[in-house]
Order: sequence, then structure tokens, then C-alpha cells
Amino acid sequence: MLVGRSLSELGHTLRWTDLRAFISTQSTASNFWRAIAPEEATEAQRRTELLKLPNQLLTMIHDAIWDVAYARAGADHRPPRLLADLLAGGESPSAEAAPASDVEREEKARTVAAQMRSQLA
Repeated sequence: MLVGRSLSELGHTLRWTDLRAFISTQSTASNFWRAIAPEEATEAQRRTELLKLPNQLLTMIHDAIWDVAYARAGADHRPPRLLADLLAGGESPSAEAAPASDVEREEKARTVAAQMRSQLA
């Protein structure tokens, strides 16, 4: 017969190492960690979602498109990888930062590339 354990057993039948082992084997997505450290549990859940294969493929496509845009603009510098930026805690680019048309986008990419070249020189 399986019987649940109680914290009142600590020191009698339940050793402190047993409790430490129980806590250390809990997933960061568990209810235990959500109660103890909700911010860390939320961040762990976010990281887990970002590291799923479909999300990795989408960020790779995003990065490839930006690589082509920077190459067409003549930039020598490659933009940071989206997945690495998101895992580091950065936010995704906002919609207002993107120009409305292809002409504006290309002009902005050329301007950014020229600014980057002038900073390196």
C-alpha cells in the first residue's frame, strides 16, 4: 500500500537528504517551483517553448531572411540571431520598427549598413 509522506516525518523516517533529493529532481515547470519561484518557472517555460523544433525552424527562417536583406543592402555585419536574443531575455522586434514597404525597408537597411560601416571606420 502506497502512503504519502509528510514534512512532519523529517528527522524521524524522512531524512533531510531525501527532501533535498525530492526538491532537486522537480522540474522547473512543476507546481513546487511555481509556488517557490514563479518568475524563474515562467522563464523556464518560455525557454522550453522557444527550444521546440517548430519555433527553432521559424527563428532560423527569420534569421535567413534578415541575412539576405543585410547582404542586399551591402552590410558587412550580420544581425544578431533571433533565437539567441530571445533566450537571452530580449524581446522580439516590434511591429512599429519595421518599415511598411519594400522600398522603405531596403532604404532603412542601407542606412543601417552605412551607419555600421562608419562606426567601424
